[in-house]
Amino acid sequence: MKRLIMLAMASMPLYGIGQTMTEWKDMEVNEINRLPLHTPIFPFENNEAAHYDMTVSKRFLSIDGLWKFYWTENADDKLPDGFMSTDFDDSRWGMMPVPGMWELQRNTKGQSVIERRQCDEYGVPVYVNFGFAWKDQYKNNPPIPPTEKNHVGIYRRTISVPDGWSKGQQVILHLGSVTSCVYVWINGQFVGYAEDAKMAAEFDITDYVKAGNNSIALKVYRWSDGSYCEDQDMWRLTGIARQSYLYMRDGNIHVENMQLTANAEGELNIKASVKGNADITYTLADADGNVVAQTVASTKNGDGRQDVMMKVDSPKLWSAETPYLYRLTATVRKSVRQGKVAMLNVPAPVEVLTQNVGFRTVKMQNGQLTVNGKPILIKGVNRHELDPDGGYVVSLDRMVADIKRMKEFNINAVRTCHYPSDPRFYDLCDKYGLYVCAEANMEAHGYGFEQTINGEVNPAQTPLFARQILERNQHNVMTQYNHPCVITWSMGNETVDGPNFAAARKWIKSVDSTRPVQWHPAFGGDNTDIFCPMYHTHKNSEAYAADESKTKPIIQCEYNHTMGNSGGGLKEYWELVRKYPRYQGGFIWDFADQGLRVKKDTYYYGGDFDATNPSDNNFNCNGVFHPDRTPQPHAYEVKYQYQNIWTKPVDLKKGKVDVYNEHFFCSLDGYEMRWQLLNDGHVVQKGSIDLAQFNVKPQESREVTLPYNLMNYDGELIVKVAYFLKNDEVLLKAGHEVAYQQMTILPYKYDVVVAGNVADIDMTDLYAKLERELKGKKSAAQYHCPDGFRVKNIRPNFWRALTDNDLGASLDKESGVWKKPQMTLRESAKVSENKKINGKKVLVSVMRNIFDMPEVEATFIQTFTCMPDGVVKYEQEMKPYGNNHPDMMRFGILADLAKDTQYMTYYGRGPVENYCDRNENALLGIYQETVDEQFFPYIRPQSTGTKTDARWLEIGGYRIISDAPFTFSALNYTQAELDETEIKEPAVGGKHQRHPSDLHLADHVELSLNLAEAGVGGVESWSKEAKALPQYCVSYGDKKMTLYFIPIR
Repeated sequence: MKRLIMLAMASMPLYGIGQTMTEWKDMEVNEINRLPLHTPIFPFENNEAAHYDMTVSKRFLSIDGLWKFYWTENADDKLPDGFMSTDFDDSRWGMMPVPGMWELQRNTKGQSVIERRQCDEYGVPVYVNFGFAWKDQYKNNPPIPPTEKNHVGIYRRTISVPDGWSKGQQVILHLGSVTSCVYVWINGQFVGYAEDAKMAAEFDITDYVKAGNNSIALKVYRWSDGSYCEDQDMWRLTGIARQSYLYMRDGNIHVENMQLTANAEGELNIKASVKGNADITYTLADADGNVVAQTVASTKNGDGRQDVMMKVDSPKLWSAETPYLYRLTATVRKSVRQGKVAMLNVPAPVEVLTQNVGFRTVKMQNGQLTVNGKPILIKGVNRHELDPDGGYVVSLDRMVADIKRMKEFNINAVRTCHYPSDPRFYDLCDKYGLYVCAEANMEAHGYGFEQTINGEVNPAQTPLFARQILERNQHNVMTQYNHPCVITWSMGNETVDGPNFAAARKWIKSVDSTRPVQWHPAFGGDNTDIFCPMYHTHKNSEAYAADESKTKPIIQCEYNHTMGNSGGGLKEYWELVRKYPRYQGGFIWDFADQGLRVKKDTYYYGGDFDATNPSDNNFNCNGVFHPDRTPQPHAYEVKYQYQNIWTKPVDLKKGKVDVYNEHFFCSLDGYEMRWQLLNDGHVVQKGSIDLAQFNVKPQESREVTLPYNLMNYDGELIVKVAYFLKNDEVLLKAGHEVAYQQMTILPYKYDVVVAGNVADIDMTDLYAKLERELKGKKSAAQYHCPDGFRVKNIRPNFWRALTDNDLGASLDKESGVWKKPQMTLRESAKVSENKKINGKKVLVSVMRNIFDMPEVEATFIQTFTCMPDGVVKYEQEMKPYGNNHPDMMRFGILADLAKDTQYMTYYGRGPVENYCDRNENALLGIYQETVDEQFFPYIRPQSTGTKTDARWLEIGGYRIISDAPFTFSALNYTQAELDETEIKEPAVGGKHQRHPSDLHLADHVELSLNLAEAGVGGVESWSKEAKALPQYCVSYGDKKMTLYFIPIR
């Protein structure tokens, strides 16, 4: 009854009605006069116009731009009387861009509000992971949102409607995305209301507009009852995003909706809802414009529906690898057909609609998700729709750039977390080739996953939420239905499973039987076709994948939480994917850090703008890419593990390798292999091979012989193979590297040879003398090196600047003893002796310190041996005598180099920063870099700059070598400056609000050299599982490291 009353009221000139309406706090009324959602069809005026974007059509009128704007802090604040009337004086109001988010706009002084720590002109950006945007401030009371701090904004604008839009035409208002709800008035008359902030709202405004100037007024609430269903892990912003416009179509004859289903057999089914009696000519053309099918269908006598089947023999199929699109044109004319005989005078088109068509079939087969019969692998990411400058306002160029980044880094799938994306994004995924898990705008995470809360039924599974859950899934499916890129529907995210989602799933299956439906909180139960867990450990993933009783594939909807310096363990996940057919991949969390740019190189995260609002700090910065889409260091590990061409050694001494094509639809004919033979890091031979000659079909291997000559090489011998595009492809240019690997023929020899044949000196008697001197001798520990030795302040180190994952795993507490362990000097001594080298006497001295480490029950021995020609041999050894002590972060040293130290050359893994659990992407080679290049500006400062598997390092005038591979870093910042645990002041939310721009440069270059350093982890970032896998931890036990510092002459 309430809905009927409101519909009647909509035709009346209602002034001030916005202040008394209650729809914004009523879950049973989520729209008034909103047109049914439909696939993204646009009524072009003729076939010529249909070749272009809708924005150039005469039937399109953008209403984007600057609007007059009035803002109030609370939902119950008094608003200006008659603000919706045509003659209202808004001359003293401010301005607000559409699209534009309130919290990111400029204040009256012209300063960007995000340039200020306290920015309250139109509210401040708030980030909450879950718990609703008002958590810890106001009580949850669904369906009623808080009134206090529930900001309200009034928009006003005058638009000019063309003369030709008024007679017999239907005019529609399209609002792209309004957070969180919107009331609409035209020329003082109430038009309608809508919720679901991530879906367009359309209203028929034909009866409200006239030719010439018209007044539009919008009332927008920050929070509504819909906010209980929009508790996503993201910035909570307010305003209008995406495109907003008016469009016009014939009022008597038009297509209201058109659903397309195209399968791999070449069948295209068209279901059209048509108003009026119309003849529609359906023309299907291939990518070159050649017509491959055509038919005419009619509606008459008020039938209103067309169900048309078109057939294409042997169609080119769509997949993410081969995104081939046909073009369907529907030319709508007033019906003049009598029976099956058309009249001679064919009338002009009433409207022309176009849609891309991709022929493909998605099925669940034999416990796997298949596309065109192939059990594809999901090499995916989650993507929030966020721009570092615009917030929810994301340009078309940014969308294309995002997809290009995905293509560059071998990402083939995207989950639209946790809501539908801009409609244009799906068009781009169709065009450029990405598999899409299309998610509905539904998350009541603040109520958790449990069936009951404090003995009461979880509100999200009660009838109170039923309409919201169903409608939001209907909106998602009805809008994205035609896109071939969409291969699965997701009913939302992180909400308790139950009857409401069972009803939503039933509805989806009733309208679309061609796609699987996934739902994470079903945990593999009846409400999901795919077992899509979050952050399943390697152990749990393997247990499921290996269980033959399981009938659903496992595709993690979120995994490999890339928060800060992260991304470890991806290799082990993909070893499992490639081992078990039932394990088909997953979507990394997530695509890009959600930092908001405040200066050129500074990005704010939760809590930065206002400490009084709820915040989950930098938990919204979990990206494979930086906010500006610069690749984070772990992005390169993603590219490597996601690559589609793999090489295995067959007989490397004869140059024989096996090349495997992991694509499902593409051969390797379009790729060139380039190989290099490296001897101790130097390229000594190289060549290229066109793979077309081998006809490597999808999912097949071929043996390829690399024509190198091994000769009599000594030292480490490695062969590198890399694969490059021969021609431009989609968004990638010819010459783009898509895959690479290294294989070892001869291992590196860690025989220590230093200047002056020092290694040949017999040190037996000197060390014996040292032992005698040490007996019972106690003094201050000594740092003994020759005069002029430029590596200063060598000190043992077992710590690092903790990463977000380290902190999430509570390693600051678990392993905190290793930060500054007690080291009590027990004995110290120095001895010297002349030795003969090549008939000459040279002075060799040895100094040793022995420490007790009572907190970790170990003895620590430190030895300096000073040799001829300025060579220093440094040794440190730890001998434990206890047990059950925690892992350390590093076993190595810190040392200081002169501040002006800049250039470095090393033989190890590079050039990108890498750690032991994410270093397969970093190839062994000789690299020349600068100290300035080593620091990566993670959103929050933490460990950075490490390089692994070093054979040698040249820096500060020394070549540093060891008898085993070592890790190192050289930074302009000290470990203490980067380390969260060094800050004494209490932190809000567990971590301090810090940024790279807050750091202070050291007065020296700090060099870290380590026998071992812990991996960074990557399963998740908030429990013990955030810690690196056991094989990448530095366990308590016997440790010994030897380093030689050899002057470079």
